[in-house]
Amino acid sequence: MPTKPYETQHPSGFQPSAAPYKVRYGKNLVLLVEPRGGKYWRMNYRFEGKRKTLALGVFPAVSLEEALMRRDEAQALLADGIDPMDERKTAKAARPKPMRRALRFSLSETGGLDIETPANHIRLSPAQTQALIEFLAEQGALKGDEPCR
Repeated sequence: MPTKPYETQHPSGFQPSAAPYKVRYGKNLVLLVEPRGGKYWRMNYRFEGKRKTLALGVFPAVSLEEALMRRDEAQALLADGIDPMDERKTAKAARPKPMRRALRFSLSETGGLDIETPANHIRLSPAQTQALIEFLAEQGALKGDEPCR
């Protein structure tokens, strides 16, 4: 059965159409062109009898040359009997997760309380700060010997 020839045109030359379509670049490298104009590098492969598709990046952030390089790296893993998708998941799990920024409290020069959260910065006047301290004391939330959590 004859197969379609591999594409030699640069990825920027492909225009979106009403339906998504795929452009083959050889050795299982595919450029998926979406109707909204997105262009995605994919590599189709089989591992242990199952068809799989590995995402290699988005054009133009990932050039044709880089997509070819990523495909070759994935094929080298396959040749060693390693699923590139599992390898990627393992590498991602091993990366350190960024620490969430916690609340930060500080006193201003005027005696007001500044509270910084990841999304907001709240400034309390000295009177508001005193009212907050009194409220927390009434609730039993201010115990001198216990560390803050």
